[in-house]
Amino acid sequence: MKTYFQLIFELMEAATATKRKKPFDSIAFDARQKARYGAAMAKAAADALAAAQKQKAAQQTRKPFPWMSLGGMVPGWWHPTKQWFSFRLNSDGYHITHLVKNIGKFGISETELLKAAQKEADYFYNEKSREEQGLPPMDGKEIIRMILLQDIDNAHYITLLAYNRGWLRVYGGKFHTGNLGGTLEGSDKNSMKAAIREIEQAAAMDNVEDFRIDVTERGNDINFWGNKILNTKEKRDAFLRS
Repeated sequence: MKTYFQLIFELMEAATATKRKKPFDSIAFDARQKARYGAAMAKAAADALAAAQKQKAAQQTRKPFPWMSLGGMVPGWWHPTKQWFSFRLNSDGYHITHLVKNIGKFGISETELLKAAQKEADYFYNEKSREEQGLPPMDGKEIIRMILLQDIDNAHYITLLAYNRGWLRVYGGKFHTGNLGGTLEGSDKNSMKAAIREIEQAAAMDNVEDFRIDVTERGNDINFWGNKILNTKEKRDAFLRS
């Protein structure tokens, strides 16, 4: 007959044997996996938060275009994420002048510019017609030279290079009708919607209730899609939903 101490010893041996059947480092392994997974998730969350804060800070530091300017219309180029710029009307050249002078701001290469200028020459300055009129042939380099001299106030194929990158040809300020607001021309509808929202915010900041936005949509070629006058909230909301 086993003694009390023998029974206790056998129970202890059985418990030790059961314990030895478990993986030696299972608890430690689970803890390490949990720590690693948690750390990765924490880092991802921190990175996302930092990116959101950076974007918010950039939006706060970027001033809106002078849509509510009281001194007349202000011409410029506008982009939803890149820094817009404006220039003086009638004294600093045209939109196309500033586009060609600042192709780097638009992300346009010299090769792309020259190719578009050549298309402009071929389409609008027909070589045969110029020859019949006793005029010299026109090429892309001559188009660019004339733009920089402000002898040309628009060049559709070159302007499309900017439009296709989300840029808008804009005016802000007071219309001939007396309304404040802006005009937008481009081919990127998302850019147009972003500009409309910025104009609405600018109007709200200045307590301007009666304002106007003229929108001109272009295709990915020189086709004209039409002009819309958005002078009511209903019309602006309809465009934003489109």
